[in-house]
Amino acid sequence: MLKEKAIHKILRKLKRKGFECRVVHLSDHGSSYIHITNSCNGIRISDHREKEGLRYIYNIRSDMFVRQKHDGRYFFPIEQTNRAVNFIIKQEKKRRKATANENNNRRNSKIS
Repeated sequence: MLKEKAIHKILRKLKRKGFECRVVHLSDHGSSYIHITNSCNGIRISDHREKEGLRYIYNIRSDMFVRQKHDGRYFFPIEQTNRAVNFIIKQEKKRRKATANENNNRRNSKIS
């Protein structure tokens, strides 16, 4: 039930901030995934470590107690879902702004 509440909270908060997102996999036991449209990043909500080969940037876990950063990936305890979503929104806005600036620079260099 804690994971379901976290998923609903994440979706509601992201949508309120103008992000399009959807659940791509929902599981009672194991991992659930949220895809953020126009982003290469998604959010993994789980109760265990990742399988080999999966590398989600944003992870919210019910089996953790302390926020961690590892290899450019972020892990938050499920009790800190609000903090995690605020962090994700901030990171994604930065990424989108950088991408927009990069695109503008490319356009301007083609015009010159």
